[in-house]
Amino acid sequence: MNNKPQAETTLLASTSEIDDAKVEQALTSGHAGAIPLTRRERFSRLWSKYGVFQILVLVFAVFAIVEPSFVQGENPIRVLDQSTIYILLGFGMFFAILLAGIDLSVGSTMALTGVLTAQMMVGGMPWGAAALLGVLLGVVIGGINAVIINVTKLHPFIVTLGTQAIIRGLTYVVSDATAISVNSVNFANAVAGTIGDLVPIPVVICIVVLAVLMFFTNWTTP
Repeated sequence: MNNKPQAETTLLASTSEIDDAKVEQALTSGHAGAIPLTRRERFSRLWSKYGVFQILVLVFAVFAIVEPSFVQGENPIRVLDQSTIYILLGFGMFFAILLAGIDLSVGSTMALTGVLTAQMMVGGMPWGAAALLGVLLGVVIGGINAVIINVTKLHPFIVTLGTQAIIRGLTYVVSDATAISVNSVNFANAVAGTIGDLVPIPVVICIVVLAVLMFFTNWTTP
């Protein structure tokens, strides 16, 4: 006698879970026929996916209206070429934010690895080996940040804020707060040249790195 209400309750709970699953599936699949989305909900979904791109288009449109030469000739390619450093840094920051973290030391890390790479090339080391060691040094610094965060259980914001100051200080000490000039034609052609006098090599590097990161993000599992 007492098992019947319990069975009915279980059945209702299961039905509710099925309905919730159908609602979630309809919302995520975009089938508005079953569950119509309001204009605000559609805008929210589009903004969450393409909001940054829309802001970029808006900025380009404003600059094009204020100064038409901004989108004429080789200027768009030059702007993209000058932005490649920040694009590459943004690729790395994407994964930190994707994992609910943050890394404030990326700028200082780039400065320190750049200074040491330049010093190695000035000292006679081939530019390829020096660049590889610079990248490995950046990996080591990132690993140190990760170890500190996992051991101390502090928020990445706090840890990387501290390492940012330390690494920046090391950069000034190593470089003696002076610029380092690298007179290597091969290095300049490899990382700052163009392909067919049109496409800058840094842009190509960004595209290749983007393709690799997209592969790991979309077609691999942790």
